[in-house]
Amino acid sequence: MESRIELNIYDGNDEIVETYSARGVRWGVVEDALGVDEQLKSMTMADQISAMKSVVTGVFPSITDEHLRAAYLEDIVACFNSVKSRGNQINTKK
Repeated sequence: MESRIELNIYDGNDEIVETYSARGVRWGVVEDALGVDEQLKSMTMADQISAMKSVVTGVFPSITDEHLRAAYLEDIVACFNSVKSRGNQINTKK
């Protein structure tokens, strides 16, 4: 079984104030992540951030914009990559 996907939210002192966690990823979110991944290089930075935000909010539907703004970029990218990785497994498992 896959590990959980988590996203930490930090306060102004870099202390974790909340952790969003998901045990799985919905099919539609995987589709979105793979579609975004195929187009990332041709997107502007603003569009890349918006597209990744869409995937992260698909994984954690209850996350607020305020909490997203308090997450580290590296954690958001790791969340996106985890979703993408799960989708890529479809092509590699035999």
